[in-house]
Amino acid sequence: MRSRAIIPLAVGLAVGVLAIKLFTDVLKKAKGATNNDTVQVVCANTDINPTMEIKDSMVEMTTVPRSLAPKLVFTRKDEVIGRVAGMTIPRGMAVIPTLLAPKGTPPGMATRIREGYRAVAVKVDEFAGVAGWIRPGSRVDVVAVMQTENQGARRGTVSKVILDNIEVLAVGQDLGTTGEVSAAITKSVTLLIRPEDVPRLHLAATKGTIKLAMRNQRDADTGNGMETTDKDLLSTPSTAPAEAEAPDAPERPSLLSRLLSRQPKMNADKTDKATDVLQVQVAPPQQTQPTSEPWRVEVMSGAQREEVWFSSPETGARRLENKPNDRGRHGQVGIPPQGVPRQPVLEAAGVDQDSAHRETQGSQEPTE
Repeated sequence: MRSRAIIPLAVGLAVGVLAIKLFTDVLKKAKGATNNDTVQVVCANTDINPTMEIKDSMVEMTTVPRSLAPKLVFTRKDEVIGRVAGMTIPRGMAVIPTLLAPKGTPPGMATRIREGYRAVAVKVDEFAGVAGWIRPGSRVDVVAVMQTENQGARRGTVSKVILDNIEVLAVGQDLGTTGEVSAAITKSVTLLIRPEDVPRLHLAATKGTIKLAMRNQRDADTGNGMETTDKDLLSTPSTAPAEAEAPDAPERPSLLSRLLSRQPKMNADKTDKATDVLQVQVAPPQQTQPTSEPWRVEVMSGAQREEVWFSSPETGARRLENKPNDRGRHGQVGIPPQGVPRQPVLEAAGVDQDSAHRETQGSQEPTE
């Protein structure tokens, strides 16, 4: 009986020892690594804002597992003291090189200027600065308002967008490190621009007035080059650009004009010889040149009377050698009409002007 009771007791004891061993191993893994697997790293004990110089009171040494420590972490405080923060370092975060400005960078604005850019401050007021709502990090368009000369004589005003989608580095002395989000009226705004835009901005600020237009952070549309002059301001409003650009629609004819256009036109020059009925034509009649009638001049030389015929009463008319057939009733005779000089006609007939004028006064009459 005793031998049978000892066997189960021995098996139970062995299982218990194995369970204790497994539990101990799991507990050691849960507690983490031993003292040989930890490392001392530099961490921030307060929030460090950008452009600030790191001092000894801002950092502390913290022990962390080696497996959790960043690869580029600083392990000594003297490696970060005196450096300038390039980005915000939250409290409790390990300090790494990517959060710091390059060595030798002075604290302040210089750390915010990216490579290939320039920081330029412009003078603003409550109106030019969008009532104080522009904050560091905002995106703005720069508008220049200045006086211009038109062809060297007439002066005018022009408003033009000279820079667009520009980042604001600072508003007054605020670099965006205080966390203030309320509106603040300042006298200057610092912009981050390209080197080639620096002369344009300075010239515009010297010649005229600088205005800022705040834009959405995600708005990528460009407005550079848009301008408005006095003439544009007084011209047609831009509220309906589609109507201004659309071509003028042809005017619809009225009811009366459409009815009149359908009426046939009569051509009196063309008739039907068989029926003597006027032909109806839709097309307008062709205009014919009026034919001039021959002109008869009676020349009195003493008791002799002579008739001279011309092709027309106009100056330079051709003299007819033979008397026209049946022209007595149709031709005109006598003094040429008003505006037609007599001298060319008489000279063409070979008659002295003065004698013909004296002898023919009162004796000229049209042929019936």
